[in-house]
This record gives sequence, structure tokens and C-alpha cells, in this order.
Amino acid sequence: MFKGFRFAVMLALVATGCGQSSTLVSADGRAELEESEVTPELPRTTTNEPMDGGCGEPVPPPPPPPDSCSLSRPVLRIEDCPTEEGYRVTGYTKPDPRGPELVVLGIYESSSDHSATGEATVHVKRTTPHVLVLSSYEPTRWTLDVAPGARLERVILNGYHAQSLASVPAGVVVESRSEVGHYLSACAYKWPDDNQGCNTQGLMTGLQRLTSHEVTDFAGCYRATQFTVEDGPGSCPPPPPPPSPVKHEAVCTPGQGTLSTYVAPTLGSPELHLLGVYESHSNHGGGTHPEGAATVDVTRKSPLILTLSSYEPIHWTVNAARGARIQRIILNGYHAQRVTAPEGIPVENHSGPGKSLGAYAYAWPATSGGSDTQGLVSALESLTSTRLSSFAGCYQGTYFKLGE
Repeated sequence: MFKGFRFAVMLALVATGCGQSSTLVSADGRAELEESEVTPELPRTTTNEPMDGGCGEPVPPPPPPPDSCSLSRPVLRIEDCPTEEGYRVTGYTKPDPRGPELVVLGIYESSSDHSATGEATVHVKRTTPHVLVLSSYEPTRWTLDVAPGARLERVILNGYHAQSLASVPAGVVVESRSEVGHYLSACAYKWPDDNQGCNTQGLMTGLQRLTSHEVTDFAGCYRATQFTVEDGPGSCPPPPPPPSPVKHEAVCTPGQGTLSTYVAPTLGSPELHLLGVYESHSNHGGGTHPEGAATVDVTRKSPLILTLSSYEPIHWTVNAARGARIQRIILNGYHAQRVTAPEGIPVENHSGPGKSLGAYAYAWPATSGGSDTQGLVSALESLTSTRLSSFAGCYQGTYFKLGE
């Protein structure tokens, strides 16, 4: 995916007890200053080569094109990469990135003592929306220190052994792809690859398939425990003010569960909203599935894509208030769905056996049984190239209101 792209990363000295010289590292991992050879513990070691990395050094963005404003790019710092052992930081910054930021921090281990789970801390200060990927071969418990104003939307954990978070920040979606049978790549700590058993490019490919976006920034070292993701310099005007908060209302059948909601910490444009139920009535069974009915009132004035989902068949009625800006309606369900909506709004129907994006989703973040809320969300995000803005659902419901 990134073959042929070459770059250089200047590793700057910081006061963390590292050496007193600067090192220029090329994309193929060769350093201008000689390092002693080390033989790191790897799942499949084939060569002895000093690792690329440093201590406290940001991975700088490339210069902006002439006569254009420079969007602030993230700066990735690995504060304690052990250069005295011959390791150094390598990094990658996607030139002229488009779409959401997908930031990867990779290590082989957080501790050389493999008798217990290691610990690592990531200080998140990045003020633009981003997805953070944390990858380690050895088991690691990650702590996120999220600063006020940071806009972390999603965390993906990857590794051969189990990875975990000490706590989950409010509003942040967490997805674990760790352990055998689930990981995207056993390990990835060196750019473009370590050629000794880990697979950095395999992780890049897996993340692109999972998120439908290319990795925009990467920094890695064989062993580290302290990381920072922060803003770099930029000259573009500040972003527009955020849209109004999302407000959900619903009529859910008593005794059939309560309304379950989620609102993303940042909202894209257009917004992507998902309203879901399992059914609108219980008069079905034995192979009989009569159509139910549900009504949705939209008073929200931001441009939006509205998704309506049910397992049982429903005739949805969508009412748009004056000023509402529904750009598109998507229907989803195991059984057939249909909608009556204001004239001129495009409708995509992904309902019926073998046609749905996901059988059903009525609770956040998930429910037991056949419900797959996150699977449906991923399919919708891929279909629309838009991050989910909000979700509201209940097991049996007949009315929703999407407002502000």
C-alpha cells in the first residue's frame, strides 16, 4: 500500500536520559550513527539487526504544498524507547491525507519481564477527530490519559497476546482485535517492516479493511511504555463550531426493555444516525410475520443520513420538520422494510433475507443473541463513508424523534 514512499525522520533529543546525539533514520531503517547489534526476542527471528527508534522524538509531518494552508498534523512521541539497547523509533506520515485520521502506536513489548502483563500509558492531546490503534505482541494493559479538548473517537487494540484498557473514556468506542484468531497482525513496531516475524504492512492492510480508511500516522519501537499523541503546527483557520447536541425521544413498550442511546463525541457532516428495534409488535411467530408500523419525526437541522432497522417487517413513516435536512434514508432488516417519507429523499433498501447489512440492532453497544450492533455500524460506515453520529433503539418500539 505504501511501497515506494521514502521519508526521513529526525529524532530529537529530549530530557529522558537518552544519549546526547541526534540520529537521522531512513525509510529502510539505516541510521547515520552506528548502533551495536542486538538480537530482540521475536516470534520468528531470522536476522540480527539494530531496531530503529529513539526517545521522546516526534514524527514530524511533511511540508505543506506551496500556497496552501497547513492543516495541523498529529505529532506522535515515544518517550522511553531504550536507545541505549540499540532500539530506535521509526514512523510514517501519509502524504496529503484525506478522510479520518487513523493513528497507530506499535511495540513488541512494554516490559521484558513476560511473567506478568505489562503496562503502557498514552497521553492523548490531539484536538481533531481521530481513531487510535494500540498494538503489542506481548500482553499489555493500556492506560489512556485523555486531555480536555482531545477528540478521540475510537480505540482499536491489536496483538498476539491479550490487550486491555485500564478504563474506557466516555463516548469512546473500543474494539479488541487481540489474541490468536482475532488479531489483525501478531505485532507491528517498525516501519515499513522489521523482516523478523512481525508484520507492519499486514496490520496496515487489516486496519484498512476494518475501518475502510488508510493509516495516516504510525510510530513504533520494540519496547516502550510512554506515548503522546498531540497537535502539530498548523496555519489553517480553526474548524467551525460543533453542531447542536443530539436529542433522542422514543416510545418503547413497557416491560420490553428501555431506550438505549449513543452519541459520538464528534459529529461529521453529513451526520449518520441509526434508529433500531427488534419489532414494533409481538403478533408474529410460527413462520408468520405481519408488517408492523413505526413513526419517526426528524426536527434536527444538520445534514444527515437516517438509517431505520428492524428484525421484523415494519412500514416506517418519516416526518421532516421545517428546516430538517435528510439527505438519504437507509432501510435495514432481516425481514422486508418499507418507508413513507417526504418527496425527494433518496431511499436505499437493504432488507429481506440475504440482503441486510446486519440482521438487527436495538441496544448499545451490543446485546446477546443474534443482534450485532457494531457489525451493522461498521457496514453503515463503510457504505456511507461516514462515522456514526448517534444510535437509539429498544426491543419493541413504535415511535422515535431525532432532534437537537
